[in-house]
Amino acid sequence: MMKRLISSAAVLVFLAGCATTGPHMSEIKDKIPPLDPNQGRIFFYRDASAFGVAVTADIMVDHKVVGRSVRGSSFFVDVAPGMHEIEVATELGYVTPILMAAGTTHYVESFPMPGALWGHIRAVERGVQGWLTASGELAYIGAPFDIMSSTATTSNTGGDPSNMPGIAVPKETD
Repeated sequence: MMKRLISSAAVLVFLAGCATTGPHMSEIKDKIPPLDPNQGRIFFYRDASAFGVAVTADIMVDHKVVGRSVRGSSFFVDVAPGMHEIEVATELGYVTPILMAAGTTHYVESFPMPGALWGHIRAVERGVQGWLTASGELAYIGAPFDIMSSTATTSNTGGDPSNMPGIAVPKETD
């Protein structure tokens, strides 16, 4: 009995140590900067399930890393309208296409899947309800923004928002 109690306590300490840090989405979701009407927004999220807690992977939009799939987290990127490919950096190479219209928001859930030797992460587009259900317990791990004024902050990026992790800024064309 005592051995089982100690084992259970050790597992709880391990899982607590794996908790994602950052402000909870429930605290900041009303303060997220408004979407530019000429852009689209993609929210990425992964629930706080203990399944696959150690499995993480980079999330890419159009072959560019925009964040990581981390247990209990959420972030967003703003992208130009058009077709985009969402990939997770695993050996399985799943691609989720998203057709983005200006002024719209899409929601992509990442989740661990068992593998032969180790786990994998998969990303699938979901409706807003899946994100709303999970978002209250998720930590925001995306680009910093001033929560008081609801504007993006570039203080740590040399003034260039394209240097912010989690923000995809379209390149200007001639």
